[in-house]
Amino acid sequence: MQEFKRQIKEKGLNDLEVLVAFSGEVKDNDDVFTEEGMNKDKEGKTIKEKALPETFHADDYGILVVAEKYQTGFDEPLLHTMFVDKKLSGVKAVQTLSRLNRTTRGKVDTFVLDFVNSAEDIKASFEPFYEETVLLEETDPNVVYDMKNTLDDFRVYQKSEVDKFADIFYQNENQSAGDLGKLQGQLRPAIDRYEVLEVEKQDIFKSTLASFNRVYAYITQVCRLFDKDIHRFSIYSKFLYTMLPKGHGGEKINIDDKVLLEYYKLEKDFEGPIELESTEGGYTPISGDSGHREPKKDPLTVIIDKINEKYGTHFTEMDKVLVQMENDYANQEKWQSYAKNNDRATFMLLFEKDFPNMAADRYEQNDQFFRKLFDDPDMMRQVMETVGSVLYERLKKKYIFDPKSGVIEEATPETYVEDTYLTKK
Repeated sequence: MQEFKRQIKEKGLNDLEVLVAFSGEVKDNDDVFTEEGMNKDKEGKTIKEKALPETFHADDYGILVVAEKYQTGFDEPLLHTMFVDKKLSGVKAVQTLSRLNRTTRGKVDTFVLDFVNSAEDIKASFEPFYEETVLLEETDPNVVYDMKNTLDDFRVYQKSEVDKFADIFYQNENQSAGDLGKLQGQLRPAIDRYEVLEVEKQDIFKSTLASFNRVYAYITQVCRLFDKDIHRFSIYSKFLYTMLPKGHGGEKINIDDKVLLEYYKLEKDFEGPIELESTEGGYTPISGDSGHREPKKDPLTVIIDKINEKYGTHFTEMDKVLVQMENDYANQEKWQSYAKNNDRATFMLLFEKDFPNMAADRYEQNDQFFRKLFDDPDMMRQVMETVGSVLYERLKKKYIFDPKSGVIEEATPETYVEDTYLTKK
């Protein structure tokens, strides 16, 4: 918002003002910003949160910068252009982009400039809602009991703990600090039992618990369950899910104050309409099946799969060798400098010249793999191009810490910039 204001003033656009919409506070060094604190009219008066949509409708304000707000229920017919700088998928993509789908006199088109999502992603999000959507059969409310029975079988919690938790939760309209401590005390035994489960069982329990919370919330919106016990368990399950450990242990390192986004590059890769195609079938009802999501494969694991498929080999552990080779390069200052100061093409020329020497040094770790590598120039080229590309991207990127999952991940533009910019014609 500050950058918009600066450029509006710099360009002398006296008929254009900008507003911002976000919840809570944003801290920047010693400064604290709030939505109402930043939104002022020409007389310097504060624009209240409830008055913001009406104010935006006025002629004075043409741009609204939005972060995690107004993705639903914001019906502004003058909204014409949307700049998206955040990952969108599924129904959220449909809800967000559909803010433009309001007609008004003189409005003959709309425009979206998307910095993050691909045309394929948006098409996949809209496709299920195209033409007619049919529910193949009704949803059975009893699926919540199926999930509850699955959770019971893990013996992570006991009925007495659930009942005690619910008694504390409902004894007062507002919980005090002491009550919150008592609630956590009732959750502690379940967390201790959860932590001694096998990793696979932890994944299944946690995924099923999350599914139960979502399905129960959905079912109770469309039909009433006259079951006091299942309702009391639903309160317990929501709190238990938030208290379960993230990931599978390991020391968490806070690097929030040690990373900084220096730059990222924008390249136009698509322009045009997204054509939707009708498909047969419809939605299946919610089931009570349990399970867990498969973890994403490491890029180098995917590389090995492709090599095995293309060359008919059966290398299974070679991702570890390739990771070690990548690490050997990544830990050398000269290669860090090559990546920082050169484009991809120049970097790859240097890398392809050095790679055979590195591969020869690693030969003894898996002679069968490297014998095949040196005997087949095409395979050598593919491995060099793939490992080089992974290495280049790794050395160019910064790292961030996800406080929710406790995982350190490579940063991407959408990780840092999570705002959706809305403008009106």
